[in-house]
Amino acid sequence: MLNLNKIPADILTDLQKRGHTDDDIKQMTPKQAFAEFCRWNGLTDWSNTLWNAVHTLQAATTPAEPCGECGVRHEPGQNTLCSK
Repeated sequence: MLNLNKIPADILTDLQKRGHTDDDIKQMTPKQAFAEFCRWNGLTDWSNTLWNAVHTLQAATTPAEPCGECGVRHEPGQNTLCSK
């Protein structure tokens, strides 16, 4: 089940424009929502290829080095400007 509060507004809007109700979206798997998002944006028949590529690339990431300021291992692309 998807948490609508965690879906970015632009993605949620696209799923709604595709004709899905909030209840429909809540019942989708992330992969189903991604496929519908892709279809709405003209990427017909590309959702499985893109889904697999993203997951393969995520699995290939190297763990981040601990932040020199706070010691946390920030996720790639996460803001690493610490306030500590």
